[in-house]
Amino acid sequence: METFDAVVKFITSYPVWARVLVVISLSVVVLTLSLAPRSTADTKAKEAPLVEKDDASWLIVDGVDLYGYSRGAQIKLHIDVNGTKFVYPTLEGVEWLGVGPTMASQQFPLPRPGRDGYEIQMQMDIRSQGGAVYDVRSVRKVFVKDIPFRGKYDLHTVNRGVRDPGISAAVRFHIGKDPNE
Repeated sequence: METFDAVVKFITSYPVWARVLVVISLSVVVLTLSLAPRSTADTKAKEAPLVEKDDASWLIVDGVDLYGYSRGAQIKLHIDVNGTKFVYPTLEGVEWLGVGPTMASQQFPLPRPGRDGYEIQMQMDIRSQGGAVYDVRSVRKVFVKDIPFRGKYDLHTVNRGVRDPGISAAVRFHIGKDPNE
């Protein structure tokens, strides 16, 4: 009881406006804490990811074939799937990827398919051993409705606004439900 009397005496020593401000502040804190949503195991279990695990699809880049570029050329691949952009390689600190038969594959988790499935478009930068960078692209879009899908995306060099008619590179890829397939 002595502690309570000391607290009351301490509070009454302040002006009325300060006491009102403290009471309002404490009321806001108590109200916020009592009404704030709680994160419990039950609510976390109810939250669903954008794509169910069993429903998720993956785009896997299996490899790249270059035509007409010297040995030792490196690439940076840009992929657009339904407006979601991906870049290969994705390893932190690695900007370019050497091309060869044992090059690393790359898996990308895809967004939900649109009404017409997946719309895929690719563009690639190729850097020669001498350091020159070439823009390689295609106007073609690949539309994928049925999964699993396996395909090849042909790209053409673009030089000063002119697209070369010959195929300069091909990206081998597939789409599946398992990123490790």
